[in-house]
Amino acid sequence: MNKRLQLYDDDYCTDYGEQPDLLEINIGQNLLPLVEGDDKQDLLMQQIQRTRNNLDAEYGFLLPKVRIRDSTFIEPDEYVILISGSEVAKSSVKLGYYLCLDTGLVRTVLDDPNWENTQAPAFGMDGFIIPEKDVEKAKAAGYVCVPPERIIGTHLHEIIKSNITRLLNQAMVNELVEKVRKVNPDVITDVFIIKRFSISDMKIVLNRLLEEYISIRDMNTILETIADYLNEERNPLVLAEKVRKRLAPCFIKDYAEDGKKLHLFKISGYVSENLIDHIYYPESKIERPYLALDPADSKKLMNEGSRICSWFGEHGFDPVVVCVSQLRPVLADYLHEEKPGVHVISDLELYAAKNLITVNLEGEVTFDD
Repeated sequence: MNKRLQLYDDDYCTDYGEQPDLLEINIGQNLLPLVEGDDKQDLLMQQIQRTRNNLDAEYGFLLPKVRIRDSTFIEPDEYVILISGSEVAKSSVKLGYYLCLDTGLVRTVLDDPNWENTQAPAFGMDGFIIPEKDVEKAKAAGYVCVPPERIIGTHLHEIIKSNITRLLNQAMVNELVEKVRKVNPDVITDVFIIKRFSISDMKIVLNRLLEEYISIRDMNTILETIADYLNEERNPLVLAEKVRKRLAPCFIKDYAEDGKKLHLFKISGYVSENLIDHIYYPESKIERPYLALDPADSKKLMNEGSRICSWFGEHGFDPVVVCVSQLRPVLADYLHEEKPGVHVISDLELYAAKNLITVNLEGEVTFDD
């Protein structure tokens, strides 16, 4: 474990001015057994490594190392997740106890008065805290029982997903670029030397993809696409849309039922024209265009978003909205403020994936009163 910083000391403070760790977990004193002992007993470290591997497989994201510190400033059973030194989540677990959840597979409902009601910190699902001796009984009834280290690991995974654009820095982008250099050095020369695209602009492109949960694992295709368009377009936000279109067959298939049938709602032509007329374009290439709607139109749009999400929720499908490509990024930003689970795709992206899926048009957004 790392030495704790002594707040009052006759000697000088050697940590003065040091940069905070990008990812850090502080644990209370009762949780020390999760990280002490030989490699086979470092349960929390093993869980964090699985989280790193899962994120790499899912998004092609190189998760930085996670520093674990013991802390006397939190309760003994608590843990705190920090990003760049700022607390983003806090919860607690008890050694010798499991989180017991009904995920819909319970055959026999158990009602033990000794079980403590709680919520899963990662998803907010209602559950129980049960002693380890009751785990087999709960599993036999169909409950999912989660040990402390996995609770923390799953919580960390969800926190990283919701803050992923805060974690990608230029050093990570450089590392991703170097992996492509090994297999396709010509595209690196074209993009970064001949056409002078910067790593900071590359980071904007990748963050735009990641915030809509699109994998950046295929960096070769991403860079090839950027190289194709750099002569006519330098804005990284516009280039991100070009990359989306190239990657569309991969991620749109993930939204489809069984990977084959895509259910979606379409923004009508009239509504599209109305919304496009209300797009404000800042002068800076870093600042995003946004929809500047009056209160009445804003309410109509959000009502339609709620109606669409309700329909998809009732039918068990991912909510998908399709619109013209000019509108897609600003509509996605607008809807995600209130409806973060909605997938907004463009007509061009849908066309790029047409050979892989069949489309069910479930309705149109028309703003009808």
